[in-house]
Amino acid sequence: MDQGSKLNISNPLAIYPVPGGKMDVNGVSRKLGNAALNDIDVHVDIARSSDALIDSAETRAASQGYELLVTPVDLDLTFTKDGQTVRSGQLNGYAPKYIALPEGIDPNRITTGVIINPDGSIFHVPTVVTKISSRYYALINDLRSSGSYSVIWNPQDFEDARSHWGKTDVNNIAARLDLQGNGDNTFSPNRQVTRSEFAEIVVLGLGLMRQDAPQNLFPDVNDSAWFRSAVALANEFGIVRGYDNGNFNGNQEITREQGFAMVARAYRLIEPEAVISPDQMNSELERYSDATDVSNWAKEDVAQLIAAGIIQGNGPEVLSPKTTMTRAEVTALIARMLKVTNLIDQ
Repeated sequence: MDQGSKLNISNPLAIYPVPGGKMDVNGVSRKLGNAALNDIDVHVDIARSSDALIDSAETRAASQGYELLVTPVDLDLTFTKDGQTVRSGQLNGYAPKYIALPEGIDPNRITTGVIINPDGSIFHVPTVVTKISSRYYALINDLRSSGSYSVIWNPQDFEDARSHWGKTDVNNIAARLDLQGNGDNTFSPNRQVTRSEFAEIVVLGLGLMRQDAPQNLFPDVNDSAWFRSAVALANEFGIVRGYDNGNFNGNQEITREQGFAMVARAYRLIEPEAVISPDQMNSELERYSDATDVSNWAKEDVAQLIAAGIIQGNGPEVLSPKTTMTRAEVTALIARMLKVTNLIDQ
């Protein structure tokens, strides 16, 4: 195994670029008895998913009202030595995978790529449609080294967003399974968002949701709470933090600066090299007349989002850091973060 090598494994179903420097090779070595890296064989398998998983995915899609455009494909990265096989688990950075789209398909009919879990749950993974040698692919970026993937068509057109400034982002992000409407083709774009709702949108948008969420660490988040998994995952990846008393306060409406801070942490998960100097922080904040209202703990995060073009203020010159956020504002913020980092189509 050569950690620095660049290798693309492909067949008609998919292309899997081996994620060289993003694998936990030391962890793999330990699992294989501290084997030398040169003695470990790397295997990438690309295959049609099992009939059981395909049936499960099709049933789930039908019940949720969207269409599977690609027969689910298994991408598996394994490491072998002396007959023992292990996986590297989660990658330490986003890495690409390419799922081939059926011949003759309209690339505009692609909503997003999805991960299909063994328990049948289906979650969004950030996706861009791209063309390689006259064939269209769903370019998926996520932190998984193995999984079952497909592509869905799930257009949205919420009645109460049709004349709203946030219409395009709302329908786009909802189509990616990252947020839900009210069940009657309405979205309530002007409703305020709670901290738990915000955490779920970020986790879903980044493609972090999985069936085996970690243990919850916040005493005020009940194990039966609908947002338990999202908050636990957001905490695992350093996107959310609790208050000084250890509580998460999930039902509290989120302030704009709290939302900005969560998105800045998510941005750094995608772009770990992104840093901002104190001088740049001050110069970015000075562009807004109410920058002094931003809490000290949030200033660096807010400035980083301004510099990245993710924050566009509330109107031309104010940040309004202490006011609450609406569903449309949250959606626009998440959409800009995913577009700026090229994880979804511009």
